[in-house]
Amino acid sequence: MAVNDLAASATYGPMTPEQLLAGDTPVKTDAGAAAADITKYQLIAILAAGTVTPFVVGTHTAPQAALAMQPALTGQQCPYAYQITVNDALVSWPAGAAIDSYAKRRAFFTGLFRVGKLYASA
Repeated sequence: MAVNDLAASATYGPMTPEQLLAGDTPVKTDAGAAAADITKYQLIAILAAGTVTPFVVGTHTAPQAALAMQPALTGQQCPYAYQITVNDALVSWPAGAAIDSYAKRRAFFTGLFRVGKLYASA
């Protein structure tokens, strides 16, 4: 893949896009105050108060799941996608036997937040 060429004939680093989507579900987004530090593409939970926090298996449920779209420190607004079919390989997954494989994630997340996988075309 080519580098990002600038108009002045210089280049600006390599172009290595990340493929976030793994399906054709419409993407819906929102934002909430971070109750803890959050990293980009981390699985998070939307709490009743409208805040977001890192997803904890056994504490949070699948309907609370969302994907952090940008990093946020505690108290900052964190944009997230709550309706999305996301590339399984790109998400920062929490530890927990309930979702420790692709098959388990597909079975666990069956609501607005879904997990998909990218397949190479021939």
